[in-house]
Amino acid sequence: MARPGKSPALKRAEKLFFAKKYETAAALLRKIVEDEPENGRANSLLGDVYYLQGQYDKAISHLLRASELNEHKAADLFRLGQTYEKMKKPKEAIRTFLKAYEADENMKECLFMTGFVYLSHERNKKKTIEYWQRFVDEAVSDPQREKVATVLRFLNDPNFVLPDKNSPISLEEALMLGGTGAGAETKTGEDKGAGHEKAKEKNDGKELLDDDKLN
Repeated sequence: MARPGKSPALKRAEKLFFAKKYETAAALLRKIVEDEPENGRANSLLGDVYYLQGQYDKAISHLLRASELNEHKAADLFRLGQTYEKMKKPKEAIRTFLKAYEADENMKECLFMTGFVYLSHERNKKKTIEYWQRFVDEAVSDPQREKVATVLRFLNDPNFVLPDKNSPISLEEALMLGGTGAGAETKTGEDKGAGHEKAKEKNDGKELLDDDKLN
């Protein structure tokens, strides 16, 4: 479906958005969407604003609409996947990231995020390895590639066991300890969740697995 041309109001909303004046941008975008419900760009930007403000339920509806309206929908689907991840809906997140990758195979970050969800929410070692290995193999110029490859070396160790979701050992601690199998010293700690799991280079790890770095 062809999208309307950019009106002066939409151009202003874009400038406000990129200036991080989200409240003002949102007010203008809501008016545009009300007047032009078929405006894919306005729906996309409004979904982004709601995502960045943590209003995930509102973000979902506009990002879904944008993905239906926009010809190049991979970016909208990717943000939608991020929104589902923040809402702790891993199945929806994984499905949406893979749809985004199907729409644009140049978006290798979709493979990274799929593996990230399998790791942080599902504790699925096999699937994490599958998608992160694909990321390493395909995203040859991505600056995160070497960091992901480092984590894969830990995950590919057959003696490495991911902690259960309810374990007192966080993912970050498990990676630093080499897993939760025999010989690993148990530490008390709350699971840090999205954005804090990695290997021994702990500063790099937090940066690597912070999905907000992909915004």
